[in-house]
Amino acid sequence: MQYYGNILDNIRVSTGAEDLKYYFNELLRSDLDEAITVINNPTLQFPTLFLLQPEIREFKISNRLSHRNKIALSITNEILSGKDKLLRTKKLSDKNNNHVILALKWIFVTGISNDGLNKDFDKVLDITTVLLAKECKDTSVLPRIITVTFERYTKDCYFYDLIWAFFQSRSPQSLVLIAPYILSKDEKHVELATRLLNFIPGIDLNSMESTNKRYLTFMKWIKENHPFLYFTGESFQRRYDPKPYIVILEGKYLCKAVSVNTGNIINPLTDRERQLLKEFKKETEENKKALSEFSHKLYKKNIYWWNKWINSPFDNQLNIVNRRRGDLIW
Repeated sequence: MQYYGNILDNIRVSTGAEDLKYYFNELLRSDLDEAITVINNPTLQFPTLFLLQPEIREFKISNRLSHRNKIALSITNEILSGKDKLLRTKKLSDKNNNHVILALKWIFVTGISNDGLNKDFDKVLDITTVLLAKECKDTSVLPRIITVTFERYTKDCYFYDLIWAFFQSRSPQSLVLIAPYILSKDEKHVELATRLLNFIPGIDLNSMESTNKRYLTFMKWIKENHPFLYFTGESFQRRYDPKPYIVILEGKYLCKAVSVNTGNIINPLTDRERQLLKEFKKETEENKKALSEFSHKLYKKNIYWWNKWINSPFDNQLNIVNRRRGDLIW
């Protein structure tokens, strides 16, 4: 059994919530100052503070809580009262709100292993996760989000808020956290992983390909396309098969990274590049895909050849691509 640096956490973990409440209640009656010291211990875990809210209110000790504990309970109250939108308007990315961010991170880090404690606790955990991933752009929480999402799915528990927060981080590279579940021996893991990555060509819910083949398809796709991905905002809360990311073919064709937020090419374009895009946009989707794939592969293979090709007339580029279609070296 894991032991913590705080007696309250140890009682909660070893003998349960009721014993924790009884012990803290007795301590409040017998030695109020000691009770305040114990609950304000920096090593305290959020689930313990959460469970002791009734005792904190009954003995009116809120004003004696540490700054972190006060903020954490304020966040909890806002979420459970449906006022969590106020938290989103506090510009959490602003350094002036560092104490709020630290409290959110404390709730997540010490609370996530207690997922399923009760309905209210899970709601606080889910909204906290959304705030960290979406508003604070804290990608360090993403691995744990994925772990808990798959745990919930296996138990047939609600997971949509967590996976929404994961995608709202707008971090295309984080998709690699999902991919290993394609290879899992647990059928539900494979099912969810395939569903989450279903927007990628070759990873189909009804695919007859082996899980190993689908995994390799994903790894190849993310390696090739991650600089050119645009976040669409589509989510599993509204659609069964959303496409949260799409490849911006214009960026791939010019081999220039795009903004995940806007889909626009990040760096300024030359007059020549603008003219090329003008011609590119007139083409069919099939030709656009062929041009962008050829361009990106040639760019990776030989920058000298790519420069000669991209600076040739557009019609000449398309003729070369059409001649090379189906060539296995590309």
